[in-house]
Amino acid sequence: MRKLLFLLALFPALAWGQTSIDLGKPYKFKTITLAGTTVTGIDFTGTYTGNVIDFTDVTIDHTGSNGPALLRAGTYASPLSNSDEDQSGLLRLYTTTDAGGTSYDRGIFMCSKTTNTKGVFPIAGLAEVNAVPSGNGPTKVQAGQFISHLNSATAKLAALGGDATAGMYGAWLKVTANDGATTASGSRVAPLWVDNQLYGSNINAGTEEYGIFATAGGTSVDAFVGFETSSVGWDQLFYFDETAYDQEPVENSALRVKLNTTQYYIPLSTSSTEFVYDSIETGTAFITDLATATTTVLTPTSTGLIDTLETTDLATADITVTGDWVMDTVTIAHLIYEPPHGMVSFHDSSTTLTMSTGVFTHVTNAWYSLFSETDVSDITFAGDSVTIAHAGSYMMNIGLSLSGTASDAYEITLYKNHVQTGPIMERTTSQTDVGYMGLPIYLDALAVGDDLKLMIRNTASDDDATVIACSWTLFMLHP
Repeated sequence: MRKLLFLLALFPALAWGQTSIDLGKPYKFKTITLAGTTVTGIDFTGTYTGNVIDFTDVTIDHTGSNGPALLRAGTYASPLSNSDEDQSGLLRLYTTTDAGGTSYDRGIFMCSKTTNTKGVFPIAGLAEVNAVPSGNGPTKVQAGQFISHLNSATAKLAALGGDATAGMYGAWLKVTANDGATTASGSRVAPLWVDNQLYGSNINAGTEEYGIFATAGGTSVDAFVGFETSSVGWDQLFYFDETAYDQEPVENSALRVKLNTTQYYIPLSTSSTEFVYDSIETGTAFITDLATATTTVLTPTSTGLIDTLETTDLATADITVTGDWVMDTVTIAHLIYEPPHGMVSFHDSSTTLTMSTGVFTHVTNAWYSLFSETDVSDITFAGDSVTIAHAGSYMMNIGLSLSGTASDAYEITLYKNHVQTGPIMERTTSQTDVGYMGLPIYLDALAVGDDLKLMIRNTASDDDATVIACSWTLFMLHP
């Protein structure tokens, strides 16, 4: 009875049904404690012209993640426990609106500000799977879930109407700055950071792991990524920095793409016009100089001879013919022969190549840009590699100046599609002076897409080689 009288004296609003409780100055003990098992701990009803709960004048004595907070439910070391198979959660809010206009409702709005070096994370989530005593663990572990849903057969979505911010999205992520704001050199800005950090030998090889996982259903999606801008564009579609340019999916100046179980490669070029071709191969002839108005395709007769009627206008046509052709007499006033050919080189270099005894190393630098093009025609050269654009047999001549140390034995050769091919030339060094190695080579029946690289190795030791200069010429002898 005395406890009840104390409470009535302390909180008269509880006794007389008043609409507020004023606790006055802060108490050193817990102000209100609700204990026991009940249906509803605190029930708010009625109409409020102000805030239902207002923490505006609250000052919190912050001491860390386990210290005082505005609202708390458990700690990291002692979280609230739920052993029931349900989806109740800690906080559930449901609202609806039937208002018109162009505004919108916010379920939860959080704004964090900083004026010093301390960072701000307005909303943060951590989904952890701790030790699982038995079974395989959960199938769903998602730190955030955002779904936009047209949840009715009569639900509608209006047109954008010129509003760049309109639309139906699972999430809108944006970074912005006022004119005059600054970002330091070396800082990084992005509206989305995707980070994979699965460690451990128990990560199953059959696990699918992606940077971004995209699914689609219902109607056909216009594109995986849509681009739209009101001012500037994007400098690059993809950027692989100094930590990633030599890692998967980059391989031999190409990007790896897998369609089901088949591995494909998207070739890369250091020239924006590298893949513009001025010739076409057909079933009956190889036609060049497409700018010529008149093109004659010669068709062999059953005896292997060209019908003389078809050669009447040869003087007015530019033609290149493949296959076995037999002509009685051919008079050529001016022959223009331009087979695929090229020359690449470098000089005054002091690039050091790391050697491992007996293992071939690509002659290149850290940026795959050691060589420079002197004259390249109908041959692709990128990443210090040659890619064959027209099938045929090729002659090549390579000269390399290099230095090593005493008693080193160096060998140079070509790799075709990551496999050694052709002769191997050898040189032994006795001092650290600059020496020369030559590699004349004939490669028969190269195919379109064949990748060629100049390789070097030290068979005597793991002493590094320093390449000084190189000249690499090649041309197609015949298709």
